[in-house]
Amino acid sequence: MARGWRIVGVASVATVVGIVTGTAAVATTVRVGTPEKVSGNVASVNGSSAPGSCGTAGSAGDFTVSSDGATATVDVGGSTTSYKERGVRSPSFADVCVGDKGTARGVVSAPNVLAATSVTVVPPRPVRESGTVASVNGSSSDGSCGTSGSAGAFTLSSNGATKAVDVDPSSTVFRDRGASAPSFADVCVGDKVKAVGALASGVLDATRVTVVPPHPVRESGTVTSVNGTGTPGACGVSGAAGAFTMSSHKAVDAVDVDGSSTAFKERNVGAPTFADVCVGDKVRATGTLVSGVLQATRVTVVPPPPTRVAGTVVSVDGTSTPGACGTAGADGTFTVSAHQGAAVVDVAASSTTFSERNVSAPSFADVCVGTKVTARGTKASSGALDATSVTVAPPRPKKVSGTVLSVNGASTSQTCGSAGTSGTFTVSYHNTSYTVDVAPTSTIFKEQGVSAPSFSLVCTGGTVRARGMLYPGNVVSASVVTIVPSR
Repeated sequence: MARGWRIVGVASVATVVGIVTGTAAVATTVRVGTPEKVSGNVASVNGSSAPGSCGTAGSAGDFTVSSDGATATVDVGGSTTSYKERGVRSPSFADVCVGDKGTARGVVSAPNVLAATSVTVVPPRPVRESGTVASVNGSSSDGSCGTSGSAGAFTLSSNGATKAVDVDPSSTVFRDRGASAPSFADVCVGDKVKAVGALASGVLDATRVTVVPPHPVRESGTVTSVNGTGTPGACGVSGAAGAFTMSSHKAVDAVDVDGSSTAFKERNVGAPTFADVCVGDKVRATGTLVSGVLQATRVTVVPPPPTRVAGTVVSVDGTSTPGACGTAGADGTFTVSAHQGAAVVDVAASSTTFSERNVSAPSFADVCVGTKVTARGTKASSGALDATSVTVAPPRPKKVSGTVLSVNGASTSQTCGSAGTSGTFTVSYHNTSYTVDVAPTSTIFKEQGVSAPSFSLVCTGGTVRARGMLYPGNVVSASVVTIVPSR
């Protein structure tokens, strides 16, 4: 323990010494038996000047103190000298060591000799060192650690200098945030630590060692492989340890995960695991960097931004026949022709919702060739859109007029519909053929001068005007049909 004393003055009769007062030395005469005090650094104990040499508890002896080039001898008695040291319960002559600081009080017994009645040892100021552990108990291998409950030593590297630190299970307290019972076993090569203690012969006798947790490292990017597999869609295993690589703007980073210590997060996923980390996913990983590998404490799967496609359905489940539709409650696929090109949309009965204005329970059955739709979801690795929602655009109003070409499929001249029944007829309007659906409950028939017009007045060769909603396949669901009298 490095300490020190300061000589105030010890002399015999007629001996002139310098009593230091501030910066001036004042000559005085001190008689034998005069009470006196000396302070300074211990230069030797019982004749030994070896660093760290100490007295013996309960024994008489002597030590010398020096200050400003002057030296005085202090005699101590086994039972006549009392000792004080802050923080030491029963201080003794054993606490007086070469290099210590302190104050001795007593009487002058001979020239430059003080018979001490009390000795106060001034505890040294604690020395603080911090840095990276370079070796533990002589081993510099990565991850080498101390042994819990054992004494030992480690070295700290800081700013190009190496400091030696000794630890003792009886006097060294260990701290490590997150460790329930930290010990020397938590001090490992590569760790950042802070050590506090007393410096003796260039070695820090640590009273406290604090393991400083490393700053968390955060990396983000796209998963390029999982457990060594780079196949698109390859995923980890739930509850298992493993590894994945991700490509970021920096480089390709390796990430290790542990089934028990790595937490997984993904929005809208109830209990995400390593199984949710797949090739092609965007992820953020947080942890500590060890030998270039990120030991992840948390992995967040970033859901891809939603994608939207809108346009006209050109095929459903591989069929492009006008009016072909999907099946309610079933999985399926349809293709949309949009301004950016054709887009394939996958729907699933369990995860895709359908909506259509004025339709009480819309489903995949409402997605038909020729329908206008808007689909939202996420792009799969195949390029298809995994739809979370499909909105079917309501049909638009349409007016058609022209000569009736057929009624209920028959084009024979003067073939007519039947009053009070449902049916169809076709007309050519602007060089396009339209099929008009009529129903007794929803279609109103009109003809000037006729009191109760009906479908029976719609005949091939006649002229009509129809108004209703236009559906895929140029089908008009007529709300009003007006028969135009022949001239």
